Amino acid sequence: MAPADLLEPLKQLNLTDRLVVIEAATRSIRDEINPTISPDKQSRSERLSASAQLLQDYYANDPDVTNWTALDAEPFLDSDSTR
Repeated sequence: MAPADLLEPLKQLNLTDRLVVIEAATRSIRDEINPTISPDKQSRSERLSASAQLLQDYYANDPDVTNWTALDAEPFLDSDSTR
């Protein structure tokens, strides 16, 4: 089934039901990625570390993701500081 085939019936649901479906799909994906550890049994730090490891290659190899960091070296002028 194509993603577009899933989206049309999803639009027919009310907002609450759509969020329930999205949450269940997200949980299913999370369980598929890491089936051995329940999110309830992981500390926040462990979950953040696992997420960072999963995304490390994506951030390291896709310049579109990190283009905005080029602005870090530019000075920042707060509009309130001119008073």
